[in-house]
Amino acid sequence: MSKARAMQLLGVEAKDTFDFKKAIQSSSAPSIIQPEEADRLIDFIVDESTLWSKVRVERMTTNEKWVRFIDINKGMLRPDNCGDYVDTGGMSATGFKLTARKFKAVIPICDDMLADNLTGDALEKQVLKMVGSQLANELEIMALMANIDHSYVHADVDTSVFHLFDGWYKQLKAAHIVTPTFPNCCLDICHFGQMMKQLPTKWRRDKKKLRFFMADDVFQDWADILQKRGTALGDKVITGEAPATWMTTPMETIPLLPTDLANACGHYEDGQAGTFMFLTDPKNLVLGIQYDINYERQRDGVNSRTFHIFRIAFDTGIINTDAAVLLDHLTTRDECCVESSTY
Repeated sequence: MSKARAMQLLGVEAKDTFDFKKAIQSSSAPSIIQPEEADRLIDFIVDESTLWSKVRVERMTTNEKWVRFIDINKGMLRPDNCGDYVDTGGMSATGFKLTARKFKAVIPICDDMLADNLTGDALEKQVLKMVGSQLANELEIMALMANIDHSYVHADVDTSVFHLFDGWYKQLKAAHIVTPTFPNCCLDICHFGQMMKQLPTKWRRDKKKLRFFMADDVFQDWADILQKRGTALGDKVITGEAPATWMTTPMETIPLLPTDLANACGHYEDGQAGTFMFLTDPKNLVLGIQYDINYERQRDGVNSRTFHIFRIAFDTGIINTDAAVLLDHLTTRDECCVESSTY
């Protein structure tokens, strides 16, 4: 009797491991996933998130990848005299390295679930959709708020993975900083101008490409400011036509951006009402997903279930912190807000 047959009789099948890309590209591969494009799971992750469709997604073929850019930080022109030393000017090449960290998601599917006729393609697509949706949420929270120093935890992300690296919020601490002061602890119109002025002029030549990223509650504060105006603009806000721009720069709401940070402005430093807002080109934010996504299926016959195991490796980064502004220590509590006098 073969070892594989003996394991089957005992109710424990040998683990079936294969490459995810090959599995979905080959109709003969032992996969619950139908043969479609090799980027399918990555596409689900991007589509299910409000943020991934806007930032720069780097598909990594290995666990490390350099993201480089060229910066001109001073004048290029020099006197053209014979024999003068040739100065190359202020052009410099710089960048940072993405280092993909490995994570896994284990999904047990009991045989009883098949009794509802959710089989074949339906089950395969449903599993993939659910995994993609959940991964999107967790990846977005981690990309925003992961921290090595354990300064913040999130109920929807396990602590075993949340403190392995610093996400964008921690990285934005190296950008240009605007800090609200009491009584303007909640969003005020003046904050938009302060943030734009903090951004070096060379990075704001085309303001339409920039974005103000904020929590959904902060955008509601923006709408509340406009609603208090007895003008046609205030009337439009009441009917659901709040302008999602400041001057020509669009605003982007991030539903998963937290509003419970322990860094609130004013009288609320000891509470959990803090949040933040940041200004940058969306393509300045980088999500690196390693292209080699693996899928495993492991049968647990004793307990009448099958484990579906997805492994993914990713990292986050900011290409140029000089091209970003962080409005930190913002507060969302209504009682600390003040009316803005102008628009």
